[in-house]
Amino acid sequence: MAITICNNEMVTNMKKRILISVLLLALLFGILFGGIFLLRKNANEKEKIKSEEQIVELEKKTEEKEEQRKMDFVNVNLLEPYFSAEEIKSMEQQAEKLLKQDELFASVTTLTCTDAIYETQNQIRFYFTLDDGSTLFASYKKEDNSFFFWTEKKEDSEQAIAEWLKQKEADTKAVDTSSWEESQDLPIEWNEKGQENIPVVLSGKENLQGKIPEEDLNSLETKLQKFLEENNELRRELSISADKIIQTDQEITFEADFITPRIDKKQLQVTYHITEKSFGFMIQ
Repeated sequence: MAITICNNEMVTNMKKRILISVLLLALLFGILFGGIFLLRKNANEKEKIKSEEQIVELEKKTEEKEEQRKMDFVNVNLLEPYFSAEEIKSMEQQAEKLLKQDELFASVTTLTCTDAIYETQNQIRFYFTLDDGSTLFASYKKEDNSFFFWTEKKEDSEQAIAEWLKQKEADTKAVDTSSWEESQDLPIEWNEKGQENIPVVLSGKENLQGKIPEEDLNSLETKLQKFLEENNELRRELSISADKIIQTDQEITFEADFITPRIDKKQLQVTYHITEKSFGFMIQ
């Protein structure tokens, strides 16, 4: 009987030792695998941080490279009789930004101002020849002290310049300008473009509701009409497609298509600057 009891105690003790051993072994494996997991996690986090740092460094180098690729403006002294130094600098910055946003002009490094500069009661017009053979036209609107730009590719530049010079000749006919400061009304010659005061008919305007403040949106047709008149564009029916509206934190851009297409297939590009609450127009 005593031997049986002793054997039972030995079995019980052995079971306890085995259970303790199993628990210790499980704990050991838990610590081991936990350590491996933490090591891998830390390695992955370090690799992620390293990758992010590399991306930031690459973006920084790209920005520095882009910053170094400054465009050179030649003969801008020709504009000094018309603009202040600050206005010329602002014009250069705007023109450079415009060209850098368009892949077609990515190779441009030099803009040469021509002497074909002329002034009317409402605007000052001039243009640059670019070192890739293309052309950048510019118009300064006196009413709101703003610059507007439009471009012509190399293959279209010759014809565009010829048309621009023809318009210059028409705009600078012998006109008595002494009345400019006395009256806001232009002489008849300045207003006659074949038709007068043709209002803009804009469809798809509802696609801009909620994006552009109502007050500014209500003035869009009037500003469009003024721009088209100043650029001798008689087409007044335009359409805005919802899929051609792009919005960022700083601006809203959209394309207004001419219902009656131009021969050169150009459309009206409109930019609404959110901070300044102003519109910019280009035909391109």
